[in-house]
Amino acid sequence: MNKRPHTAEFIEATAFMCIVAIMCISWYYGYVKPNDQMRYQIMECTDGNRSYSAYEACRESLTPPDVK
Repeated sequence: MNKRPHTAEFIEATAFMCIVAIMCISWYYGYVKPNDQMRYQIMECTDGNRSYSAYEACRESLTPPDVK
């Protein structure tokens, strides 16, 4: 009885799951977390003022100069 095909399938499935997990973690730490931090900083900066002009002023003051 040859168990190699099942082992190969298991390795492929495990590798696929690891790749997907790495992609999800990278997306979270590369996109979601920094954007959430920026949104929280903007909410603190506006201090309850929900106008677009207050948002723009805070975004301009919090955005690093090299990103503009």
